[in-house]
Amino acid sequence: MVELIRTLLDTTTFTSGDMPMRMESTDISTIIREQIAAFEKISPNHRLVYNPQKLRPVILDKRLIEQVFVNLISNAIKYSPAGGDVFITAAENENEIVVTVKDSGIGIPPVEISKIFDRYFRVPNTYTKSISGIGLGLYITKSIIKRHEGTIFVESKEGEGSTFQFTLPFYQATNLP
Repeated sequence: MVELIRTLLDTTTFTSGDMPMRMESTDISTIIREQIAAFEKISPNHRLVYNPQKLRPVILDKRLIEQVFVNLISNAIKYSPAGGDVFITAAENENEIVVTVKDSGIGIPPVEISKIFDRYFRVPNTYTKSISGIGLGLYITKSIIKRHEGTIFVESKEGEGSTFQFTLPFYQATNLP
């Protein structure tokens, strides 16, 4: 119940644009490793695979980006009921860090992909009805990435899994409050 209330409050705050951001220079690999350690304790049927690379620090709100990872990794686990691997990668190019979370779960039907980041949207099928959620996780995730002046998208194939990818620009410190 507490998590539901926090999610609804976060959604309201994002919608109004009032969420303050606490920007700091952060090693995104550290965030990824911390999130993997937390999820490995609660999901023994899934193997979280990450091969850390040396990445430049990025200016971000650590708490908010941790929430992005919680949403993406928990979805990868929830929608991969048979277990399996969840691959997380982080790389950089000249302008940004590119992070990918890939699973081999149930996937998203092509007609639903355009709605996946909409508020309160959940893919309508028999399996998703048995999974808790109110359809705000990916909406909040997209809002957080947009506030960081990044991008997010998904590629998916039904029965084969989904790949979520987001970017965080290096130059954002001069553009954000």
